[in-house]
Amino acid sequence: MMRTLFTGMLACLLIGPVVGDDSSARFFPPSTVVYAELDDPSELVATIFDHPLRTRIESLEPYKMAVQTPGYRRFQMGRVFVEGHFGMSWREAIATFAGGGASVGLDGKNNGVAVVVQGKDEAAMKTLRDKLVELAALGENADDIKSAEYRGVTAYEINQAKFAIQGDRLVVTNNGDMGKAILDRLIDNEGPSLADNARFQSAADGVREDRTVWAFVDVEALRESGVA
Repeated sequence: MMRTLFTGMLACLLIGPVVGDDSSARFFPPSTVVYAELDDPSELVATIFDHPLRTRIESLEPYKMAVQTPGYRRFQMGRVFVEGHFGMSWREAIATFAGGGASVGLDGKNNGVAVVVQGKDEAAMKTLRDKLVELAALGENADDIKSAEYRGVTAYEINQAKFAIQGDRLVVTNNGDMGKAILDRLIDNEGPSLADNARFQSAADGVREDRTVWAFVDVEALRESGVA
């Protein structure tokens, strides 16, 4: 009853198509219990920041007060610095480095969390990797930057966050085993994955074609593990 109800809620709330060959779900391990996928971050940003209501919101007194706070000013300065470092506006950066979509998953086997982002092309993602390493080298923990090779892929660890570029995709994780599992599927383009999970397929089967973002939670797996 609970699973049927939850699947029905997914069909109503998830704004997206069924799982296809372009879904990043095929790169996440089958033990993934929470998964979310955003098809086009640029479209979502445009929906929010180009919406007619934006002008009205910016005219409100609470908004005017918020943008005058020291915290917001520091944020603006940081954004300008990062934009200068990458040589493009933040919206251009999203289109270049995440235009192909972004996915996040939680592995119930090792509690690892990973994000997979698809960029414009392989060259763009190599630029992103180099810029991220350069940016990290400017920080206080520059000496803590580590790198290692895995199946011909150079992976970096910065402040316990691990990331690597494979083709046109960036993988970021807090767990080395999960990162390796995702890289294996990216390199081999095969292997058991979340996309093979029958409950995942069932939840995605009735999802609409005009999605922006959607998510899946394996309630049954969480219940069996004692979490839910």
